[in-house]
Amino acid sequence: RVHGEGIGSETPQEGDEVYVHYVGTLASDGTKFDSSRDRDSPFHFTLGKGSVIKGWDIGVATMKKGEKSLFTIRSDYGYGNSGSGKIPPKATLNFEVELLYWNEKEVPGTKGKVTYRNINEGDGWKHPNAKDEVVIKYTEFIVNEDGSEKESVVVDDFVNIQLGTGVLPKGVELALTKSLLKNSTTLVTCKGEYTSGFGNNSKTLKYKIELKDWNIITDVDGKGGIIVKALSQDCGFDKCDDSFRVKLEIEGKRQFKVR
Repeated sequence: RVHGEGIGSETPQEGDEVYVHYVGTLASDGTKFDSSRDRDSPFHFTLGKGSVIKGWDIGVATMKKGEKSLFTIRSDYGYGNSGSGKIPPKATLNFEVELLYWNEKEVPGTKGKVTYRNINEGDGWKHPNAKDEVVIKYTEFIVNEDGSEKESVVVDDFVNIQLGTGVLPKGVELALTKSLLKNSTTLVTCKGEYTSGFGNNSKTLKYKIELKDWNIITDVDGKGGIIVKALSQDCGFDKCDDSFRVKLEIEGKRQFKVR
């Protein structure tokens, strides 16, 4: 039984990685035996591969993104004659299930409010740091309640943006620093407080981001007195010590304050 309509017309297919919230109760007396909402963390599984009970594989495959439904599952589609843990043998189960998304990955630490899907995974294993200067081009979309998307900002030439300066939403910055790789193209979706500074928290934003590269920025003395921006990442791991003799090539520019 559908409690809340989803958006769009697409449903997940066999082999898709689906993410849901659920509350499970016994149909006989309403006793709650499990809940992802109590853990405040979505549950995910590969659809149609038998990694969950049969009733879930069948039921979730009928759902649309954002849909909330009540599954009533007989024991032969659930845990059978033996039961499991708090679930007695031959039990009929009720599950309140919300299908959050599929074939997207959660940015670590965001509890499903920032997700991403790679169009092109990119190179290497490194991510920018929280204060680095990224070289990106991007398109911002506002996602409406019916699932339609409205293009709102287009930056179709590569630009340099220093993270932590408020140019990009909090969720996009977290995706860049925890999940995106050099030369990647990625769709990032942000909800709630992770859209901070870009409309009210009820809006959902989607960004298509192409990350070309980034410049590592280091606050040498920790007080903003000496800021070093590395224009190349291919420098190895060795760093010089106080006793080292070094050879430098320097091109300097003076910075003037206007009074």
